[in-house]
Amino acid sequence: NPAVATEPATKEPRIFLPSSQPGSSSHDPARLRAQVSAGTEVTLDASALDPRAWASVAAVRLRHLPIEVRHAPATENLPDVALAVDGTVLSTNWREISAALWGGEAESHLVNRIDSDLIEALFEVVDTSVDAARRDALRRVFYARLGLLDQELSAQKYLGGEELNEADSHLFGVLLTFDIGYRSAFPFADAAVVDYPNLWRFARDVFNYSAIVTQAEAVEIGLLPKPDGEYADPWGPPAFTETVDDLRGRG
Repeated sequence: NPAVATEPATKEPRIFLPSSQPGSSSHDPARLRAQVSAGTEVTLDASALDPRAWASVAAVRLRHLPIEVRHAPATENLPDVALAVDGTVLSTNWREISAALWGGEAESHLVNRIDSDLIEALFEVVDTSVDAARRDALRRVFYARLGLLDQELSAQKYLGGEELNEADSHLFGVLLTFDIGYRSAFPFADAAVVDYPNLWRFARDVFNYSAIVTQAEAVEIGLLPKPDGEYADPWGPPAFTETVDDLRGRG
């Protein structure tokens, strides 16, 4: 009998959510900066799949800080963003770590806006334990906020003007992990970053700025192919947009 063709099994998208435990905090980024400066061995643990992590990673690389970035693997929950000095974890509060490493240069209202309007909203939209009607309402608001930011970036290079600052790095973390990542877990994945011309320009500009993202990290996220030519898909199959055949490898 001839073999019966079968459809390949569809891989369910994975959803990476923040740790269920709140991050610890010293509530004092200035004190944290002083402890980092006094340390001999400083490490930053984070996941490349975590939009919360990239503000701190960007600070390390743009400011040429003597800090080793170590990527912890993600399972169901994302590992905490953790800053340690000489083997002692000082903070797992991602906002505080970012502020400490950036040196408090950004206007706090811009940083808070990205954190609450995009990062926190993003995790609530992909969390299937949240009421479906609320998830859908938040999805619409999330896209509306992307549209507003796209309009604002039509008149300037970065959120604060012509110089990249901490708020930009928080926005970049969302854009870097959204198109082929968290977007696949949205109730309806209407649009991608590529559909917002100014956000797309911004994301590519920051991506190529002073090697913020290493090639290994881009491979882990699924932006670049592995040595065998295949793409990693840690989130499951990407939800491609109708406007682009395949978002991967576009740089």
